[in-house]
Amino acid sequence: FFFSSRRRHTRCSGVSWARRCVQETAIKQQEKDLEMKKRQLMEKRKEAARREYEDKIRSEILLYKEKEAEIQRLEEKEMQLIAKLRNCLLYTSDAADDLLCVDLGGRRIIKKK
Repeated sequence: FFFSSRRRHTRCSGVSWARRCVQETAIKQQEKDLEMKKRQLMEKRKEAARREYEDKIRSEILLYKEKEAEIQRLEEKEMQLIAKLRNCLLYTSDAADDLLCVDLGGRRIIKKK
């Protein structure tokens, strides 16, 4: 009696109970595998985005340091030029008052009245 009812059920549905359990288990396992692959893919994408961001930050820092070094070189050149200019004699109106005549670059000499 037990076997005949089971046989009838199997014939009606076309698939045995054991086979359905195996199929459902396989489907659940596939779903779990897909979910795991999705998680792994998301982790890889996050890691790639993080690495890209870190690389961008590193390049910005290097660029900043290069600009800072450039500014320092220019400041040193400026200080050297200032030191050279301090050694030059510059005629001002006060200096002209102290002298009898002022040489304007060799073109003419202005005599004081």
